Amino acid sequence: MQVDNIFVIGCGGIGSNLAKPLAKFLKYHIINTNRKTPLKFYIVDGDFVEDKNLQRQSFIQTDIGQNKAVVTSEDLSSSVPIETVQYLPIPSYLKEENLDFIVENSIVLVGVDNYITRRIIESYTEKLNNIAVIFGGNEYHDGDVNVLIRRNGVLVTPLLSEKHPEILKKDRFPDEVGCAEAQKSAPQIIPTNLTVATIMLNAAFALLTTGEVKWHETFFDIKTGDYRVVV
Repeated sequence: MQVDNIFVIGCGGIGSNLAKPLAKFLKYHIINTNRKTPLKFYIVDGDFVEDKNLQRQSFIQTDIGQNKAVVTSEDLSSSVPIETVQYLPIPSYLKEENLDFIVENSIVLVGVDNYITRRIIESYTEKLNNIAVIFGGNEYHDGDVNVLIRRNGVLVTPLLSEKHPEILKKDRFPDEVGCAEAQKSAPQIIPTNLTVATIMLNAAFALLTTGEVKWHETFFDIKTGDYRVVV
């Protein structure tokens, strides 16, 4: 699969713990394959770092009050510099009107926790011929990762909405949810976030090295130790 762009959508518990390992592998991969073609690495999030985020997200005290996408892209630029890779922050939430920067030959890693963003991304992929989207999500101790691939205009994996029709439910964008309501969201823990991020990284590794993923969904439960792969 030709990859010209990589997107990490959401820099919360999943995305913030995924971005740097992905960048480190990408640097190794570029060196190993002697790739000279420029690549753009986008970090997308409209949220700002809060003190409560430090418990399970990849931020530090001095990041508080700053936009998560900006902080993450600056960190990657300084800690994982790659000559042919440009780290680009997009400090806003994804909505229907600003999806057009997602273009052909992209790997899109989605770590958001709301249905509507996943739904509009899935719908938008119908306009593209070659794209891979890796959706990751979790509850307290379990979660799953789904892969959606379009190749030459043909969908080669099931749609996320076919497997998980709950994403079609009415939902609101993150900036439409009040602070008090957001505080009531279900708690999460870093072991589960890291497990999702690792499985998503595994899928990106497969796409970058072989051009395909042999499975389209992986379920896990860190409490029971159960893992289930759907091919």
